[in-house]
Amino acid sequence: MHRASLRIDFAGGWSDSELFTNRYCGYVSSITIHTSFDKEGTGLSLSTRNSIVNYLKLVKNFPRKLDIMAEKCYKIEEDYLLPGRQDSYAIVFGGFNCFRFYKNTYVSHKDYKIPISVLEEFKKGLTLFHMGEKRNGKNICEDILKNDEKMLLMRKLAKYGLKFAKKLKIGNFVKCAYVMSENWEIQKQLASCISTPMVDKIYDFAIKNGALGGKLAGAGGGGVFIFYSENKNILERKLKDKFKKGQIIRYQFEYKSLKEIMGK
Repeated sequence: MHRASLRIDFAGGWSDSELFTNRYCGYVSSITIHTSFDKEGTGLSLSTRNSIVNYLKLVKNFPRKLDIMAEKCYKIEEDYLLPGRQDSYAIVFGGFNCFRFYKNTYVSHKDYKIPISVLEEFKKGLTLFHMGEKRNGKNICEDILKNDEKMLLMRKLAKYGLKFAKKLKIGNFVKCAYVMSENWEIQKQLASCISTPMVDKIYDFAIKNGALGGKLAGAGGGGVFIFYSENKNILERKLKDKFKKGQIIRYQFEYKSLKEIMGK
């Protein structure tokens, strides 16, 4: 069970929350990863992964269908109206998915099943950089999802979730980077606590030093940045030299579902 995945959300986050999807359709593009990095407060869904692992230790008969398993895992989280479905569904399904969430249902878009060769090529330009500060995602969620005025922004985020998958499918990695940045600009408008002076400093530095686009993983406020560049070795070296408390996270994409990982 130690290989149960974490997830990177590229675009569309927040549009998977039940308070949003009871009214509108959300799309989230994400992929699961395997890494030895296991700090809390990163935005990589570590707490959800740990909750799922602990839950499945107690389960004797696993659901045959991944969507049923994902929904059960989603509902074991405390205050499950707040975090949204993307983490549980991503971890259970594994690999890249563009999930459609709407009124307690989901559709994993078959049109956006990306070949592993394309994903591995995309990975060559992806940097995960932990800024050395963690965030409290639950507090951010509570502030935002109880504010109806934010729903319009979340509808824009949902569009980016779908747009990212479309660009990735045709191998347009540069446009994928732009979508992440567009998503980030809208995400920051949800609440002042999503970004901080240090978050802005790191993001601006990365963009000026080779990153074509990027965003913070998860709710924001701190944790792990996702950047895409055409020469990530140079970008990573500059980030490490500039921000001594930061850390480059080494990882691999995980293409197996949770049931396959567990051998079920």
